[in-house]
Amino acid sequence: MQNPFAPTYFGPVNFVHHFTGTNTDGVTTPDSNSKYALNVESGYLRDTIEFSRALQLIVGTRFDRFEMSALDMNTNLNRNRTDNLVSPQAALLVKPMDTMSVYTAYSISYLPASGDQFSSLNDGTLILQPQKFENTEVGMKWNINPRLLFSTAIYNLNRTNQPIADGNNPGFFLPSGSTLTRGFEASLVGYVTEQWQSVLGYAYTDAKITSATSATVVPGNRVQLVPYNQFAWWNKYQFTPMWAAALGIIYFGDSFASSDDTVRLPSFVRFDAGVYATIDANWRAQLTVENIFNRGYWASADGNNNISPGQGRTVRVQASYRF
Repeated sequence: MQNPFAPTYFGPVNFVHHFTGTNTDGVTTPDSNSKYALNVESGYLRDTIEFSRALQLIVGTRFDRFEMSALDMNTNLNRNRTDNLVSPQAALLVKPMDTMSVYTAYSISYLPASGDQFSSLNDGTLILQPQKFENTEVGMKWNINPRLLFSTAIYNLNRTNQPIADGNNPGFFLPSGSTLTRGFEASLVGYVTEQWQSVLGYAYTDAKITSATSATVVPGNRVQLVPYNQFAWWNKYQFTPMWAAALGIIYFGDSFASSDDTVRLPSFVRFDAGVYATIDANWRAQLTVENIFNRGYWASADGNNNISPGQGRTVRVQASYRF
């Protein structure tokens, strides 16, 4: 045991892998200790069919082969899983004018469960099918002027095969979790004038649980950490060839710390700013201030009892040299 009044230790440090914890039957379980190997092979085909100057069809497909193996160093047992996935996509584009495109798109993509941050590839995770993402979207892009782009879209994203812990079989999962996310987003990016650069964005997101994953996470609950409304606006103005200044605002609506919808994280507004100097062709300097008014807010959470506060007022000074 170390002396609390002389806590510095200069001796050797040995890391020992050991067995910890017991299950309900009193059997001791080991820490995860695995060596992984992952081989990914991918290929895709894509074609654009132009019926006319104002009408295009884009079709494509992607093939992915994920081969994953994990050698359990505790038992010397090697487990393998291979997923062969085909992801189709298609989009129809209509151009009512040269500077505007209206589109509708459909796509399917996958996330192999065996690669989703598991600490070991065991008998319970080995059987999981890849998560499936099916997205339908309708949107528009418009070049208001050569340096200013407006984009907007509405979408419907259905996520299935999410792993759910099997309460009757510890260490096993059921691939029956699902969520449905519907939303709208819009952005304005570019130069309003020669001196005024603006980045404006808004998103409305309705993300709901569509299959029960526990007694408290049931259909209709909101997905954790996903607010209905998000808004950000950043403006930078070039006063002289040397000096520029910027001001931004971020709004993040209320959300829940977990998908049981019991602990709510309140909405918040944060202001940021910056001053920029172009000293010469090589030197640049800037002063940025995040959270100007030192607003207290909850930024994120990992469950109902592990909530992280946002960063207070933060000042950064930076100089850079380009050669």
